[in-house]
Amino acid sequence: MFYYKNTDIAKEFGVSPQAVANWIEKASDGKNGLQVEMVENKFKVIINTHNQLELKRLAEQGKKYHNSTTMAEVEPDSLFYKLYRDWETPRIHGR
Repeated sequence: MFYYKNTDIAKEFGVSPQAVANWIEKASDGKNGLQVEMVENKFKVIINTHNQLELKRLAEQGKKYHNSTTMAEVEPDSLFYKLYRDWETPRIHGR
């Protein structure tokens, strides 16, 4: 049997590793539809189509509680471009 790594789930679905741990804990209690299996005293998420869909659902469900203002993109005004040279702006934008 093959299993997801919790960090891979977090990256793929844009959630925190703690969220993934919470989902696995709830799955072990039968409170969500994830299929998990005990491996070496630790629950692991089985790689299958059902779990892929369930992970997507859980991630979408969690996003409705996510504060979207923290992810807002802003565009600098013209003064910004007057103060900084073209070669400096990618470093400021983080690109």
